[in-house]
Amino acid sequence: MSHDATTTDSQVGPTGHGGLVDKPSGNVRYGIWLISFLTFFVAYLDRANVSVLIADRHYTQVLGIAGDKSLQGLPMTAFLLAYGLASFFIGPIIDRIGPRKVLAYNLIFWAVLMLVMATSASFYVHLVCRALLGLTEAMAAPVCSKLIHTWFPAWERSKANGVWFVGLQASLLV
Repeated sequence: MSHDATTTDSQVGPTGHGGLVDKPSGNVRYGIWLISFLTFFVAYLDRANVSVLIADRHYTQVLGIAGDKSLQGLPMTAFLLAYGLASFFIGPIIDRIGPRKVLAYNLIFWAVLMLVMATSASFYVHLVCRALLGLTEAMAAPVCSKLIHTWFPAWERSKANGVWFVGLQASLLV
């Protein structure tokens, strides 16, 4: 496949002016790879470890949900429900605000939610935080996709997408 300077809608560059990204900045692209990898690594590490927490008797006793399987399932239900609902409206928000800002605010909010959950012994606080975490994690794939579409030429996008996918899979190994 020839990599000429012909422009298509699928090859819009980081300036948004329709130019093909002939010589993208390596440092920017490596940063996007790293952020994408880490975003998915932490997201799926968190997601996979909810079941580990529920199996921890001390955790369920502190939250007052020991022995109640329906209450133990609510944190993941709240997360997935919010995640699914956010998927319907997050794309236009990313397009309007921009992927870098959305990702930055998202990661900050995500960290705050994790801190609140780590320091709270209230089941209802955990439940609300898990729902809000679902909203924030729903932004990860669209933001990374938009960043990759913007900063990588078409012939390198599969490799760039592979990096965040490896982050997702690597988290399950830990």
